[in-house]
Amino acid sequence: MHSLDDFEINKQPHFSDRLLDQWKTISSLTVFLSVFGLVQTTILLFKGLESSEITGALGFAYGKNRLLGMLSNNSFILSILITLAAVALLYVYYSKLRFSLLIRRSITDDNQEDFVEAWRNLRNSFRVFGIYVIAAITLYMVFFGLLLLSSSSEF
Repeated sequence: MHSLDDFEINKQPHFSDRLLDQWKTISSLTVFLSVFGLVQTTILLFKGLESSEITGALGFAYGKNRLLGMLSNNSFILSILITLAAVALLYVYYSKLRFSLLIRRSITDDNQEDFVEAWRNLRNSFRVFGIYVIAAITLYMVFFGLLLLSSSSEF
């Protein structure tokens, strides 16, 4: 693990105990947040499969609404979108969990390959999350456009 830090003393890499403690702390917090995210996303996945029941209940609660009617008619597409979102989030949280476990193992085993792989997992999780956010914003804009269209009298 001699190349984990570029700070050198007498031409030899040096790792301060403070740096290693910070990496261990980051690892512990990331494990907690990853497990919490995985549980939350699993719940989203199972509840997303019940989207037709949810849109039906909303239609019953709000009466005759064109947008809710459109959603309940296309509940299969809505279920697919929710499932894709949940799978993307599962990948994000799983990659962060792998990051935290590999960073801890790289510190304890003095393993540079695990260290590099850990950061690769973190980088990939941020890439997928960025794609997820762009897709979510796009879908929100489409949904908002449909909402505006459904409230107009010409629709």
